[in-house]
Amino acid sequence: MRKVLHSLGVEKQYSYEKPKKPQNPIYFSTAANAKKILGDPKLFNVVWGDAISSLTGGVNYMLSGDRPSNFTQHIAVSKAVYSDVPQGMDEVWEFYTKFTEKLLEERSYRLDNVMQVDAVRE
Repeated sequence: MRKVLHSLGVEKQYSYEKPKKPQNPIYFSTAANAKKILGDPKLFNVVWGDAISSLTGGVNYMLSGDRPSNFTQHIAVSKAVYSDVPQGMDEVWEFYTKFTEKLLEERSYRLDNVMQVDAVRE
């Protein structure tokens, strides 16, 4: 595998060390702890920010960070979905339900007597 990764020019991105046992998780079970975690974005920041930014082409939007602008965007979207549109969540539910059914109808196939869809590919 090292030779293949070397030939692809990505060998330095990988470690060949034996995996280490992960640390035991720390559980927070009180309201005070939850408030502290959610209220301190410098100490407890979002871990998915880079992944979301890569999906949005580097755009720092709503769930991709802990900046004040992210919170402002989150409040605006929540207000738009939950307050500004009378049946906002019903409309969101209807959209995803119809779109999912449409995709399943378009992308599923019959294998023997069972309809299937390749969820990984799709």
